[in-house]
Amino acid sequence: MAPKRAKATAKSPSSSPARSENRQRQTGDGPSALDLVTSLGEAPKKKEIVQLIAILGKATSEGDVDLLQEACNACGCIFGACSHAAFSCFLQHGGVEALLSAAQLEAGQGGDAAVCACGPLCRGAAAWLGQVDEVDFHELPWVLSLAKLLGCVDEEVAMEALGAVERFVLHRREHAVAMLQGGVLQVVHQILGVHRNPELVQEAFVVTFRICDMPKEAVVNHICEERPLVGTVVEALGHAPLNMRLQMAGLRLLALWARMGERKVLASIAEADAHAALKRTLAELERSDLSHAAAWVSAAVGRILSGAVPQRQES
Repeated sequence: MAPKRAKATAKSPSSSPARSENRQRQTGDGPSALDLVTSLGEAPKKKEIVQLIAILGKATSEGDVDLLQEACNACGCIFGACSHAAFSCFLQHGGVEALLSAAQLEAGQGGDAAVCACGPLCRGAAAWLGQVDEVDFHELPWVLSLAKLLGCVDEEVAMEALGAVERFVLHRREHAVAMLQGGVLQVVHQILGVHRNPELVQEAFVVTFRICDMPKEAVVNHICEERPLVGTVVEALGHAPLNMRLQMAGLRLLALWARMGERKVLASIAEADAHAALKRTLAELERSDLSHAAAWVSAAVGRILSGAVPQRQES
């Protein structure tokens, strides 16, 4: 008699790994969001960073204080040893916006933990901006985005953002056009409106000059849209009247705008009384026995700003 063939035991559908994982998720047997957050190391993978951002947003919207605090603590630990690729992932998936949104909450709702995480966030952002490669033009929108989000929050981020913008402009002039279209003048205006560090203000003047030093047709409309920036520049000159390097950079920028001959821009320069700032600078140079420098400023800038009052149209 032939030996009996052993019956094959068919696996039930519920015993497969995929179905078992689905069942755990449905029944709550799988790892919770809190477990995922607490298990993150200092060098998480891209998938884990995306999950952390989603958990951060969910905890903020649902008011889960414990989960929000753990998520913010995890963010702070990540930024301490964050690679350029990891921070790029966090930025491009909306992590900065999620953390800033959580920081708007009250202290008892987890906002204090988010505020504490903003310190490492700014340090990580400054490091990322300092390392960004100007050859990689795909990073340019993220540079502007980060400058808009954190440039007014942290002075170091603002300085590194201006440095990154300058590198992109010096690499290719086409980047200046792209940044003007992306609202770089609004970013500079925000930075000048918040920070008073003379070194930062001077850097903002120099970078803005490099951006606007193009044919009138490519620049003038953007300047007209951001005309209050003219008054902010003149106001910043008044905050450091003895800093001649800052005065030179600001007056040169105003002269560049005035040279374009746009009536709206000329009216803004006249309204801000830029000529008074010029006269103050010339007086300080003469008082310091730097008549040669005063003569150069008067020749290079004075004539242009003196004509910065648009003529009225004849009726």
